[in-house]
Formats: sequence, C-alpha cells, structure tokens
Amino acid sequence: MLKAEKCLGEIEEICKKETINLYFFRKNEKLNMKDYKIAVNKRVLESLIFLLKSQKQTEICSVLGIKGPKFSEIMAERMSAGVDVIQNLCRFYNISPAWLILGEGEMLRSGANAV
Repeated sequence: MLKAEKCLGEIEEICKKETINLYFFRKNEKLNMKDYKIAVNKRVLESLIFLLKSQKQTEICSVLGIKGPKFSEIMAERMSAGVDVIQNLCRFYNISPAWLILGEGEMLRSGANAV
C-alpha cells in the first residue's frame, strides 16, 4: 500500500469514528489543497499551543511520537504535521478530528479534557 493511501485510510478511520462526511472532504473540486493544508496546519499549531499551556514540550513529543526538532519545525511553520501527529492529537488529547481536519466545531471533543 502506498504511503498516501495509508494516510487517507487513517484519516477515514478517524472520520468514521466522528461521523464526518468524507464525501465532501474528498469530492469537493473547489477545494484548494494548498489552502486546505495551510488551514489544517494552523489548527495543529493552535492545538499544540493550547497543550503547551499545561504540559512540557518533551511530554507532548513523547505522546505524539515525534522528536523535539520536528516539534520545533512544526511550531515554526517550517514543517507540516503528518497524519501520525494529527491522529495522535485526536487519539491521546481528545482534539476533535472534525475541527482539526475540517475546521468544524470546537477544538476539544464535547465533554473532554485535553489531558
């Protein structure tokens, strides 16, 4: 399986769990992918800034499965967050996939704490 197919599959699994309409996500021809990626990365950055208010960078890196330099590159907007980071933000920090991927709703899943 190609890496891109695996990534899409992982996003689909996150979306299924959150009952997000993936038809719109995949089929919207007017969607500018460059703008979309920028928007997703801005939301990743926003969630990381939120997490840094209550945790150390090293703790967040450990949970997300990334090293400090990658974290720093994401924070400086020189690197995009990968599907693994997005998936782990949703899985371990209760960040809403609908918010993170599509920009819909609130950052945290309803009734959830970040930690």
